[in-house]
Amino acid sequence: MINCKNCNKPFQSTFNKGSEQLYCSIKCRQENAQKRMYERIKNDIMGNSQGNMEKPIVSHEQTYRPSYNQNELMDLKIELERMKYEQKIKDIENGYAIALNQINNQMEIIRNKMEEQENEYVDESPSEFEKIISGIAPLILERIKNKA
Repeated sequence: MINCKNCNKPFQSTFNKGSEQLYCSIKCRQENAQKRMYERIKNDIMGNSQGNMEKPIVSHEQTYRPSYNQNELMDLKIELERMKYEQKIKDIENGYAIALNQINNQMEIIRNKMEEQENEYVDESPSEFEKIISGIAPLILERIKNKA
């Protein structure tokens, strides 16, 4: 007994010539071919045509190409394009979020430095020069008023 490659049901091979039978029925063979076709189209659209595809099976199955409705293929392409652009948008949003976070961190560092400098400036007592000027300034103003 062999398990069907599509539905995994056990079946008895009915053909003795040629390649080993992989599917229990024509319906399973066609369904699997359709899945492979959708995967191939999806990989081509997403740019992953190398590496993710199954290796082709050399048998009579390769000659069968199921007919697909043009609308189904177009819908699949549109959906895959939409998914690709949504992912690009998410990547861009993540990039902006990271940049915004870095800017906020830098602004916080600058704010802290400014607060430290303001605290240092407020805590300073007047220097000798400031004391002398503060003592002379009223005298100068008084003389200016007397001359006028």
